[in-house]
Amino acid sequence: MIEPPAHPGRRSSPTHEPDPAKLHMATVLLVEEGWTDQRIADYLGISRRTLGRWKWRAEVQFAVGVNRTLWRRRYSRASGHRLRQDDGPESPSPVDF
Repeated sequence: MIEPPAHPGRRSSPTHEPDPAKLHMATVLLVEEGWTDQRIADYLGISRRTLGRWKWRAEVQFAVGVNRTLWRRRYSRASGHRLRQDDGPESPSPVDF
């Protein structure tokens, strides 16, 4: 008899590659204010532990850095602030999320 998954809609095996659409959405939500790791995980139908593993992926760190830069530029234009030359993408670490 096959056991049902512990969490419906969540993968039980970490060996699969993540769904690219979910990975992309995670990079967007990680930059948005008010989205905790638990809220992002629930929204995407993954565990918080999986989200934590995704944060260590190079493509996620790069995408979050790009999204942060775009967010800063959008904010600075909307508020009339000018960005300094050194306000470019940072080298994010999972601790910074």
